Amino acid sequence: MGIEVKLTDNTGLYLNALQSQIRAALEAVGQQAETHAKNNLTAAGKRNTGGLINSISHEVRMAEDAVYVGSNVEYATYVEYGTGIHGENGGTGSGWWVYVTGGGSGQNKVHGKRYTEQEARQIVAILKSKGLDAHMTQGQKPTHFLKNAVQEHADEYKAITEMILQSD
Repeated sequence: MGIEVKLTDNTGLYLNALQSQIRAALEAVGQQAETHAKNNLTAAGKRNTGGLINSISHEVRMAEDAVYVGSNVEYATYVEYGTGIHGENGGTGSGWWVYVTGGGSGQNKVHGKRYTEQEARQIVAILKSKGLDAHMTQGQKPTHFLKNAVQEHADEYKAITEMILQSD
């Protein structure tokens, strides 16, 4: 009479459970990072013109065990890094831009031509005399709404991850 030993390999079950917890942690971190990014824009006085705030979302990539937070709005990069003389890495040039808001689409009508301050003031005055909502700018300062949402809350994201991974 011999001893019969039966082994059951539950590795797959445990790995699946771990992957589910990792996904849950990444989802929770991504959701929280979205909230912080939206709050950063609001705190910076940015209105939701063009839908930037509503466009902020996250994507979990399980193949990388990563979560990405961002926006698909084409001007999000300009809000994040700034423009004109205020932009990072040398900005996007000097001079003044003139733009008109409105026109039914809710978005700014921005033209790339640069002017001296005096020229810009004259153009704005002409456009306003025609009833248009014209403005002039040398660009905008960076808000770093995404960068700060990630860097300033790293400890919070770590705590969320640890809490979810330690749960049953």
